Amino acid sequence: MVPDASVGSGLAGGFELAIDNPLVQVPGGKIRDQFSYNRFDRDGLVLQTLEYNPHYMVAVADDLWVGAGPGIGWIFTSSDRGNSPDMWTAQLGASAYYTAGHMLLGLESRYQWTGDERVGGANGADNWATLFKIGYAY
Repeated sequence: MVPDASVGSGLAGGFELAIDNPLVQVPGGKIRDQFSYNRFDRDGLVLQTLEYNPHYMVAVADDLWVGAGPGIGWIFTSSDRGNSPDMWTAQLGASAYYTAGHMLLGLESRYQWTGDERVGGANGADNWATLFKIGYAY
């Protein structure tokens, strides 16, 4: 994760539950609802996000899907350097995933806006994340 903060970039971890939306049918593809939790902790700054990211996905080959979409979420912040407001987020991202039997491999990149709030003095909580996903497809 790369936050707009002076702590620099670092690894983040988390988990995700993603399902193909059974209620919304779209031509030429599908909506994939992705619910995720991510945690970043570096140099006294902790960012924890809860996100909902629906992506419009299209098949580009057998078992390979690509797509993009918006998202909303909530970020919990903690800083050793001062103010730590929790706040709403908005994000925009792109993703791809491949399934082989029950194994799923995925990649997602997104930018998250957190508003005008500052975390830890002069640090913002806006962030860029590129996520590698390994999972079970049922």
